[in-house]
Amino acid sequence: MTDAPNVKASNFSQQYGYEPIPNTLQREEMDGRLRNAIWNRLFVFQDRLRKSSTDSFDHVPLVRHWASQGKPIDEIPTYVRQYFAYLKTSIQRADWHHVYDLIQHFASEEHYGDTGFAGFSELVNGALEQHLSAWTIIDGQVVELHASTDVEAVRAALTDTEGLPGARHHLTRALAIMSNRDNPDASNTIKEAISAVESVCGSINGKKGTLGDALSKLEKSGVTIHPALINGWKAIYGYTSDADGIRHASIEVPKSDVAMARYMMVSCSAFVSLLIKYAQEAGISLISGSP
Repeated sequence: MTDAPNVKASNFSQQYGYEPIPNTLQREEMDGRLRNAIWNRLFVFQDRLRKSSTDSFDHVPLVRHWASQGKPIDEIPTYVRQYFAYLKTSIQRADWHHVYDLIQHFASEEHYGDTGFAGFSELVNGALEQHLSAWTIIDGQVVELHASTDVEAVRAALTDTEGLPGARHHLTRALAIMSNRDNPDASNTIKEAISAVESVCGSINGKKGTLGDALSKLEKSGVTIHPALINGWKAIYGYTSDADGIRHASIEVPKSDVAMARYMMVSCSAFVSLLIKYAQEAGISLISGSP
């Protein structure tokens, strides 16, 4: 388990010292309270799905979930309530990472527009936060939570790039790669994150261009940026572009790791939002571009 920053008492017993306040996040584990909290929130959607039909089993998200586990489709439970009984058992008894597999499946259903699961991520994130899970849902993916500011930077960038499909595509790809707990790919996470910055630079320039081109256009449009910041940004950008950097094909795997990938994901997300803000302040119309 990892340290849980700024954890406050959640009930009377903790507030007055009769129970200890947890000081660690649940990372590779899931206690009974967290499992029950997840189930309680998922139960809301059982009622919603049953009301949308006669409780006969015709809900595509549930069928897809069953099939994703490699189960014979003709053995799927007949009624929604039966399927949710199966989900309850899974949440209470499955290995912790399989519970997050389940959560991510329905979070992705919500993300891609299934109205039956609208609000799923917000509800479940409430349970994860309340019971000190080290994981959270962002953009239909379950990702590790290291600091609330990190999470907010990524969420803000995804919101800021809604009208810029190219940049948003790269951010979403970086997030999906980073959230793969079985096979983390730090190098490709960094590639996608820095590609999001490049895409925004192209949107500012109105065509493909470098970070330097975009910063130059912003300055010429009246945006004041401290030279030290410009040099720092160019140095980070250059790190990913040099002969041994992340974005060049090479015989040896670049020396990147998960910690570096996480840093670049958060840094590039914050930088994307900042560049967009500067462009808006300068009255520059952003070209949407493409992935």
